[in-house]
Amino acid sequence: MKISELKERKTVRRATRNFDLEGNRIYNEFEYDLPFKADFSDSEKRREWAKIIDLIPFFLIFLFIFKLAPILSFLFSIPPVIILGSITETVWGTTFGKKIFRMIVIDDFGNFPNFSTSLKRNFLCLSNFYPSFS
Repeated sequence: MKISELKERKTVRRATRNFDLEGNRIYNEFEYDLPFKADFSDSEKRREWAKIIDLIPFFLIFLFIFKLAPILSFLFSIPPVIILGSITETVWGTTFGKKIFRMIVIDDFGNFPNFSTSLKRNFLCLSNFYPSFS
């Protein structure tokens, strides 16, 4: 079964205006099957910070070891982060930044993504830094 197909049964009790013979209020009970909420609150900000944490070591390497300008160090650090992030998500399901925030990457069946899927995800993560997408 897919994670997106999981359902969670919720029971709602609503008070009526009626009372029984002993004076206790009568409640109606309704049961619903709601989709399971697989995401968590504030996940967008955590993903952005995890990506920034993953980017910092490469940025510092290009800045101090290769003596590049800060903007070039930032731009040159993006491809290694995407490639290394794809490899680590395929093998361990997480990156260093995601490990700090206790996040893992899984597909709809609960498995780690394959390399091509992870590579696509990491390319699309660049859109998180564009304000209209956030």
